[in-house]
Amino acid sequence: METRQPKARLAAAFLAKGTQLAAALFLSGLKGLIFFAAIRGYDPDVAAAYGVGITVTLAVSMLGAGLNVVAVQKLAGVVVHEDTRERRQRLSTIGATAVSSTLLLTLSLLAAGAVLALVGDGLTSLFFWCRMPGVLVIPLQGVVTGALVASGREGAALRTSMENLVLNAAAAAILPVLSLSPTAALIAIAAYGTLADTFTLIRQLVRLGRLGSHLLSAVRTATPVVVTQPLSHLRGAWQAAAGASDGLIMIGSFALITLAAAQVDDETAVTVTALISLMRTIIIPLKSYGLVGGRMATAPGHGLRPDQRVNLFAAVIAGLLLPLSVTMIFAPAAMLHLIGLEAAGGPAVLAVRLAGAQLLLEPITGFGAAALKILVGPSAAMTALLISMAGVALPAVAVLLVSANLSVASIWGALLAARICFALQVLRRYRSWRHGALATVMGKR
Repeated sequence: METRQPKARLAAAFLAKGTQLAAALFLSGLKGLIFFAAIRGYDPDVAAAYGVGITVTLAVSMLGAGLNVVAVQKLAGVVVHEDTRERRQRLSTIGATAVSSTLLLTLSLLAAGAVLALVGDGLTSLFFWCRMPGVLVIPLQGVVTGALVASGREGAALRTSMENLVLNAAAAAILPVLSLSPTAALIAIAAYGTLADTFTLIRQLVRLGRLGSHLLSAVRTATPVVVTQPLSHLRGAWQAAAGASDGLIMIGSFALITLAAAQVDDETAVTVTALISLMRTIIIPLKSYGLVGGRMATAPGHGLRPDQRVNLFAAVIAGLLLPLSVTMIFAPAAMLHLIGLEAAGGPAVLAVRLAGAQLLLEPITGFGAAALKILVGPSAAMTALLISMAGVALPAVAVLLVSANLSVASIWGALLAARICFALQVLRRYRSWRHGALATVMGKR
C-alpha cells in the first residue's frame, strides 16, 4: 500500500524526480567552467576579465530570472493549450511583466556597466558590454521556460540544456585553435553567448508550439503600453525579481567579492571566480531537489511524517555530496586541475579544502533552505541568507581587503563562516516548522 511504502522506494522516487528537475540547471551551469578552461592559455588578466565580467552579468541578470515562477503561477489552473479568454488575460499579464522586467534589467545593466568602467579594467568592461545583448533575452526565456513547465513539457527544458552543453563544448574547443588576441577572444566568447541565448529562446519557442506564438503576441501588445507607462508596471518587475531573491543575494555578494579579489591581483580574481563557478554548478541544482522534497514531504501517503520525509531526503543529498566533499578536502589538486588552475598555489589548495567542507553543510543550506520555500513560504530563508552574506561574509571580506590580508583562502574562510551562520538559521527555521507540523499531525489523531 502507499502508506507502507518503504523508505528506500520513497528515497528513490525523490532522487528520480529531483534529478529530472536539477539536470537542466546543472548542465546550464557548466558553460562557465567550460570557457574558463578554453582561455587558460592566455595571460591571467584575460581569465580575470572574463570571470569578473560574467559574475557581474549573472548578478544583474537575476532580476529577470524569476519570471519562470511568475509564468507557472499565472498559468496554473488554466488549460494552456486552449485559447480561452482566461488564458488570454493571463498571457497579457505575463507579457506585461516580461516587458517591465526587461526595462528594469536594461537600466540595471547600464548602471553595472558604468560601475565596471570606473572600478574595473578595460578588458572586463569590453566583455561586459559585448555580452549585454544576450542578457536582455533572459526575461523572455524565463517566461517561455515557465510556460513549458506549466504545459507539462519539463523534458524540453532538459533537452535544450543538453544541446547547449554540446554547443558550448564545441565553441570552447574551437576558440584556442583560432589563436585570437586577448581582446578578440573575449569579444568572441561574448558574441557566442548572445547567439547561444537567442538560439535557445528560438528552440524553446518552437517546442512550445502555438502557445509560444501567443506568448510573443502578448509581449508585442504589452510593449508600447509598458514603455509609455513604466511606473504602473514596476510592481510586476519586482515580483519577478522576488522569485529569485536568494539568487540575487548570492550572486550580488559574489560580484562584490570578485571585485574585491581583483584588487589583490589577477591570479586571486581568477581562482576565486573559478571556484565560485564550480560551487554554483554544484549547489544551484540542490534547489530543485529542495522544491521536489518540500512538495513530496507534504503530499498525502508515503507512511512517514512530513519531518521524517524531509530528514530522509536530506540524508539522500548528503550521500550524493559526500564523495565530492571528500575529494575536495583530501585531493584538492584534482579539483584545481578540473577547473584549469593547476598552477595555483597553496592558498588555492586551502580554499578548495574549505569549499569541500562547505559541501558538508549543503544538505541543510542548499537542500533544506529550498525545501523551506515549499514548507513555509517562498521567503522562508531569505532573511537568514541576507544576514549571513551582508552581515558576515561581505564585512569580513572588506576588513581583509583593507588590512591587506585578502587571499583566496581567507575569502573562502569568510564564505564558510557565513555558510555556517546560514545553516544554523535554517535549522532553527526548520525546527519551528517541524514543531507546527507535529502539532498538526497529533491534532488529527
